[in-house]
Amino acid sequence: IRDLVRSRGLGDVYKRQTLRFKRGEINLPAYAKINKQFRRLLEVGASLEKIAELLKQDIVISSKLLSISNSPYYCGLTKNKTLEQAISRMGLKTAKNHVEIISNRSLYTTNNRKYRSPLKKLWEHSLACGYASEILSNHLQIQMNDELFTMGLLHDIGKLLLLQIVIEIDSKSSDGQGIEITDLNETLDTYHGLFGASLLKKWEFPPEFAYIAQYHHRLDEAETLSKELMIVHLANLISNALGYSLDGPETVDLEHAASAQFFDLPLPEIIQVEENVKQLMENSVVLQ
Repeated sequence: IRDLVRSRGLGDVYKRQTLRFKRGEINLPAYAKINKQFRRLLEVGASLEKIAELLKQDIVISSKLLSISNSPYYCGLTKNKTLEQAISRMGLKTAKNHVEIISNRSLYTTNNRKYRSPLKKLWEHSLACGYASEILSNHLQIQMNDELFTMGLLHDIGKLLLLQIVIEIDSKSSDGQGIEITDLNETLDTYHGLFGASLLKKWEFPPEFAYIAQYHHRLDEAETLSKELMIVHLANLISNALGYSLDGPETVDLEHAASAQFFDLPLPEIIQVEENVKQLMENSVVLQ
């Protein structure tokens, strides 16, 4: 590993880590057990009391949900004092989105100072894409999967996995040279789709999640251009254009993007979506 890092042979690194990944030798980030249980309760139409009872088992999630429900964005005439009141005020779908945000945020942390900034930027991009995906689906008012927020939030999960692999390699480099960030970004862009799809399959998400992770960056390779895939593709571009990306603000011709034309979405409406995303990101500072 040290020789690979020194030579910057990231293509070889990718091949070797792919083999490790397939053999189960890589410690995969864990999808929170409480999220899976929450999703199952929603699928069977469980009562608000049962859902609140589950979420109370996680003090971080329950306390933050209460705090969010009493924030200016959701605040009503009275202050919520119980988790049941908090979920009722936000609604089950919004509460589910916040549970995803709270539990996934912890995955984007490291003790390695060199990679704190890339991980933070990746988290901000993922969160912005989740917001943009849901805003676009609501704006278009067409029937599609109701989990678009989570699809957007997890679309780049392969980059997180690759970053964790690189951090592991870098930590074992005795010469202190490590991996150049420019090389890192290129590697993430090239290989994150396949890694993300594999991880989401291991997390037992529905096939559409893995499909979006694999092809949102490569529409030309996708067999089917589903509405969900195209939503996340456009949300990804919008997030990059707003500056929520590993490389900072990008110049993106959103109006003529394949996904914008797929939905016949004019530029003024795209700009409105951008404004809504920025507002939500500003209101989510506590979760950054």
